[in-house]
Amino acid sequence: MRTGTNSVEVTVRRGALVGWVADRSVGTKNLIGIALMALVAIGVGILSITSMAQLNDRLGQLKSRHLESIEQLVVIRQGVSENYRGQSLFSWSAYDPSVAPRADKAVEDGDAMIDAAVAKYRTRLAGSAAREAALNDFAKAWTDYSNLRDVVVFQKTAPAGATVPTDPAARNTLWQDLEGQMNTALAKLQQQEIVESGRRTSRATSPGWPTPRTPRPRP
Repeated sequence: MRTGTNSVEVTVRRGALVGWVADRSVGTKNLIGIALMALVAIGVGILSITSMAQLNDRLGQLKSRHLESIEQLVVIRQGVSENYRGQSLFSWSAYDPSVAPRADKAVEDGDAMIDAAVAKYRTRLAGSAAREAALNDFAKAWTDYSNLRDVVVFQKTAPAGATVPTDPAARNTLWQDLEGQMNTALAKLQQQEIVESGRRTSRATSPGWPTPRTPRPRP
C-alpha cells in the first residue's frame, strides 16, 4: 500500500505589505500590533489637545468679551447705588452735620467707580453695536444726571455747557426722566450681555465639525 503526499500550491494573492507582515515571526507581529496601537493613541491625543486648545481659545474670548464686561457692569451699578447712598446721607446731614463728610465721600467714590467702569467697559465691547449704543445712552444720561444732582442737591454751579432748568417742576421731571434713561440703558446692557454671551458659549462648546453635505442623486 502506497501513501503519497502531494504538495499544495498557494494561489491566493497577497499585497506586498500583507505578505511582508505574514512572513514575520510571532514576536515581530506582536511588536507591529503594539506600534499601531501606540500610533492610534498618539493620534487621539493630538486630536484631543487640538480640541482643548480651540476650546480654551473660545473660552478665553468669552472671558475677555463678556465676563470682564459684566464685571464692569456690576461696578457701574455699585457706583449708582453708592451715589444714591451719598445723597441720602447728605439729606440726613441737615439733622446731623457729622454725616456730611461721609455723604461727600460716598458721592465722590460713586462717581469715580462709574467713570472708571464705563471707560473699561468700552474696551470690551468687541464690536457689539447694541452694547455700544446702550453704553452711550447710559453715559449721556449719567452726565446729565450728575450735573443736575450737583446743582439741585449740592447747590453747585453748573459746569460750562450744561443746561439745568430753574423751574422746580421742570427739574423734577428731568430728574425722573434721567433716572429712567439710566435704568433702561443698564437693563439693555445686561440683557445684551446675556444674549451675546449665550451665543458665544454655544459656539465655544460646539464640536465645530462642518455641516455634512447632502449627497447628490446619481443620474
